[in-house]
Amino acid sequence: IVEYSSLKERTVDYMFHLDTDFVVNTDIPCYVFVCRDDLDVIEMLARVALKCKASLAAGTMTFSLVFVPRKSTIGLRLLQDLGASALFKKIESLHLDLIPLDSDILSMERPIDFRECFVEELSDLSY
Repeated sequence: IVEYSSLKERTVDYMFHLDTDFVVNTDIPCYVFVCRDDLDVIEMLARVALKCKASLAAGTMTFSLVFVPRKSTIGLRLLQDLGASALFKKIESLHLDLIPLDSDILSMERPIDFRECFVEELSDLSY
């Protein structure tokens, strides 16, 4: 949805896709993980954070986690159970319930968004 050049203009230096072979680069002082509240992804994030904690440079790195569109109690509990929740400096959520992908395409993450937008004619949605 976002072009890398647009992120680069906003001082994002690196962008990685998280997978099982993710290697933490010790030259990068701050990591911000943006993900859906999926238990498999949260488990992978916990493994990456714990692997970094075991490295020598863990004291100089900070981790932040942003859930899209919202964080859940189960996801936060899984982070705690795996012993990784304390490693994240911030755990936030970014509420993206209605995403305009184009002038005629909407991504509806909440079931009531279509009704609010087209049936109740709420044109002043502020997301």
